[in-house]
Amino acid sequence: MITAVIIDDELAYRKALRDNLAMYCPDVKLLGEANDISSGLQLIKKCNPGVVFLDIKLSESTTGFQLLEQIDSINFEVIFVTAFDDFALQAFRYSAVDYLTKPIKHKELQESVLRLQERNARYTNKKLDLLIANYKNNDIRKIGLPTISGIEFITIDNILRCEADRGYTQIHLDKQPLLLATKTLKDFEDILPPNIFVRVHRSHIININFMKRYDKNGYVIMEDGKSIEIPRRRREDFINFISQFHVG
Repeated sequence: MITAVIIDDELAYRKALRDNLAMYCPDVKLLGEANDISSGLQLIKKCNPGVVFLDIKLSESTTGFQLLEQIDSINFEVIFVTAFDDFALQAFRYSAVDYLTKPIKHKELQESVLRLQERNARYTNKKLDLLIANYKNNDIRKIGLPTISGIEFITIDNILRCEADRGYTQIHLDKQPLLLATKTLKDFEDILPPNIFVRVHRSHIININFMKRYDKNGYVIMEDGKSIEIPRRRREDFINFISQFHVG
């Protein structure tokens, strides 16, 4: 049984989440609700929940992040429930932190609870620290990579290339060991900065800053020596993309 609390300033959304948990998530026991930072901190201290469903915007001037920053040691999981813009979505994805969008869809809630049951909580503080930093910084430079053993936190600029490996992705880094991420190549295509990362093949995304040479026979040579053939249907788009990096 997972114990939970809800912290959201809007009664209608608290009720919607409460009803969805009762109907679709029988393994979650709701211990209480709060509507601001002060009552939320008291509720967490009193109930010691396994998970906090936390709204980012708790009022016009306060956020869920401010609540978290007042807790010395976070020993619970956090699932954010919020409406946010595209940049915030990137911050969540980069930080490997779970979230739900308003209005809540019960299938997404069930999937989020299932992920909660499966994951190891020891990386929670690192993930939240990274999320807060990314959310406040419009130039996101770090990403949390889910792996079989946990979460690896790396600098995006050090990613040389990403290579599909069945349902996983090999992350090739500059002068660092290979990482195997438990996300698909499509997931990384969706979240990596499109100004420097480009998908050149169904199995490869490359960081243009680590491209050594483009062979006009249709191959790109990376600085680690990897040669990747670009399918004919992708070559024109790729040439147009790298043309912005030409000198003169």
